[in-house]
Amino acid sequence: MLATNLEYTLSKLINYCNCDTIQSNVRNVLLFFYDSRKSNPPTKINGRFTIIPIDYAKYTQNNFINI
Repeated sequence: MLATNLEYTLSKLINYCNCDTIQSNVRNVLLFFYDSRKSNPPTKINGRFTIIPIDYAKYTQNNFINI
């Protein structure tokens, strides 16, 4: 069930991505879900993966994300 939920969520995220900057051959990624009111995405990475910051602050209501 968790995998199905994640698959659904990721399929919806493409609507919020800038497709011009997405590399077509990205293999190692870190999906960093964060609330910009409380934290920031990492500023340093080791170069072995691409970080994809996803700020969910504007989508939350009562600790839930409406999709």
